Amino acid sequence: LTVDDTVLVSKALFGEYAEHLHELVVDKYSRRPFLYLLNGLDGRFFSPSVQKELKHYIELSQETSKKPNDQKKKELLDKISPAFYKSITDHTTEILSENIGSQFIGEVFLNNAPISDDKREEAISALIETFKGDFEEEEHPINKAFSVRLLKSLIQGGKWDAKTKTLIKLDVPGIGSDFATRFYEEVIGDNLEKWIENKDTSFIVVSIFESIDDKNAQFFKDLKKIKKDVKKASQEDNKGAQLLVKLAGF
Repeated sequence: LTVDDTVLVSKALFGEYAEHLHELVVDKYSRRPFLYLLNGLDGRFFSPSVQKELKHYIELSQETSKKPNDQKKKELLDKISPAFYKSITDHTTEILSENIGSQFIGEVFLNNAPISDDKREEAISALIETFKGDFEEEEHPINKAFSVRLLKSLIQGGKWDAKTKTLIKLDVPGIGSDFATRFYEEVIGDNLEKWIENKDTSFIVVSIFESIDDKNAQFFKDLKKIKKDVKKASQEDNKGAQLLVKLAGF
């Protein structure tokens, strides 16, 4: 007997847990089914022993399922993706407050989980909104190292390949140059000097410099205006500022 298990799974699991997704994705174990749909048995999330066991069950499932495993994954991801983006839109602060929640947000965007353009835009806008305000306040999300990593990946628009030690650029709507431009205009803006003087956030500015395609963008004009301040910051053991001086040719 074979069954269309994607329909059964989506109804039994996603229907019941979709509204609690923001709680599930910040738990080490309950997030794994969703990460699997996004990125397969990625070694960052599944140990070799767990991978081996799951692969065994995947092989067994081929005898009882109508569909190949990759097709099932795609169909399930299509069904759950709207809940991913809705959770990010509605519960950005909660998800972003945890390292593994930040990882999840990155995986959703970088793996281009399927969704309509307007829903993706809503989630990106909610994320950017979270980073507005005075980053010198202790509770600001930028003061968490994992938030900096997330922003860099979205601004750079790619995934880091540990084997080749290179950034693999991704063609995903809303990230990369577009995200870098929006983040600068909506979050940093008049506080560019402050972001460069801070040793952590200066690397965000470096990523923006490297990512914005339009060299006539406001960011580059503003950067030139504070050339002296950037050079001064680079003399304060600020590696981000030092790299910025080198990239900008100051």
